[in-house]
Amino acid sequence: MAGLFGAMVFALAACSNSGSSESESAGLSEDGAVSDAGESTPTGTLEDETAYVVVPEGTDMRINYASEAYEDMAEPDYILSQWDGMKTCLQVEAPDPYILVEGTVIPVSGANDTIQMPDQSYAASALDREYDAFIQIIVDDFDPETADRGYFFRQIIGPYMWRYNGYSERSYDPRCAAFVVR
Repeated sequence: MAGLFGAMVFALAACSNSGSSESESAGLSEDGAVSDAGESTPTGTLEDETAYVVVPEGTDMRINYASEAYEDMAEPDYILSQWDGMKTCLQVEAPDPYILVEGTVIPVSGANDTIQMPDQSYAASALDREYDAFIQIIVDDFDPETADRGYFFRQIIGPYMWRYNGYSERSYDPRCAAFVVR
């Protein structure tokens, strides 16, 4: 009897170990997030010891910079002002998002909204999640030398905020995104 119990425990352990190695080889973390395999950015936990994440004071917004140098162009205070400005302009509330500022945007599988450039690259992507949104934005959108700084960011977060509040996409007015919040 003890031998049978031991064999069952061994079999279960072997199954769970083989499941882990399959997940790891497929690029999945324990929470089912896809690791950076060139297809998409993780939709689950994005932070590890190498992540550079800033949380603006008094918010739940998490800004993950793919490179620490990106913070110089896409300052947390500027991103927060654009977020708050869009909420005010649209007269809506939405939970603070998880934002990934990166050099190249590769939208996650299942993204609700994307902004594609004429050269077929992506400027932004939004994935609605249960308690927030995962926003990917190209760092060049925050170049201080451009007159419409943050336009793609405002353009991607506006429809998310609208959807979050249960409004029809047909009734969304994109004019709020056209104004730079200073």
